[in-house]
Amino acid sequence: MAVGKSGSSGLGWNAAASRGSIHDRGWIPKKTAHDDFIFGVIAEEQGFRGSLLLVSTFASMLVTCLFVAVYARDAAGRLLVAGVVAMFFAHMFENIGMCVLLTPIAGIPLPLVSYSGTFVVICMFLLGLVQSVWVHRNSDALAEEA
Repeated sequence: MAVGKSGSSGLGWNAAASRGSIHDRGWIPKKTAHDDFIFGVIAEEQGFRGSLLLVSTFASMLVTCLFVAVYARDAAGRLLVAGVVAMFFAHMFENIGMCVLLTPIAGIPLPLVSYSGTFVVICMFLLGLVQSVWVHRNSDALAEEA
């Protein structure tokens, strides 16, 4: 309901209950709004434009990671980056899908957005591994293309 109700521009941050905010009314549980249902809250407050910005930012991050996988030095680097991309995509798909009632509610956090301490640390560690694959890439393949 929160995703569909917000329109293109949303209700704004901390929208008052008089404006009809589903989050302020408590229909999105206060205990899980910042964890499991963060996309629903962002979609209600920022609307379609904010949701599209969030999804396109994640998509650009995944495409960049796939670019890193293409230029990895060996198969282990490619598999590592592909696993990171798969994990991020699965978490994003499940979290956004459960906020729009596409997938069942499973309590999967949205990477780098949800309030989940350990998962954020793991995501940053995995992105650090992707950066390490990029730093140790096969630079001869880049020089041949140029």
